[in-house]
Amino acid sequence: MFGLINPLYKIAGVVLFVVFVFGAGYYKGYQKLSEYKTQQEMLNEQIVKRQDIITEGIKNEYKANIDRLRRTYGRVQHNGTTTVTVPSKGTDGASSNLLLDCAITTQQLVSLQDWMTQQLKFQE
Repeated sequence: MFGLINPLYKIAGVVLFVVFVFGAGYYKGYQKLSEYKTQQEMLNEQIVKRQDIITEGIKNEYKANIDRLRRTYGRVQHNGTTTVTVPSKGTDGASSNLLLDCAITTQQLVSLQDWMTQQLKFQE
């Protein structure tokens, strides 16, 4: 019975079968890849939103701490009395309130460490 079928038809049938099988596998793989990309995009959006929330919280906390430091160190203690200082920059451009400068620098480092710690906790 198979001897009656033209060999070209047999070859064409085998080729079509192979193309169909590979095409179906490719389509399923493409669907899985599309689903994976969609899930990754959603996950990335959630991560970015969470990181923005962390960054905004640290930024607000930092600003509040800097304002507190400026209020605290904006006045210099002299023998138990509080006096208002001269402007923070002297005539030569050097800072006249080193305590405030040191406190602000320290606060910057503390805030950066807090931000980094929260980011790392979020990634775990």
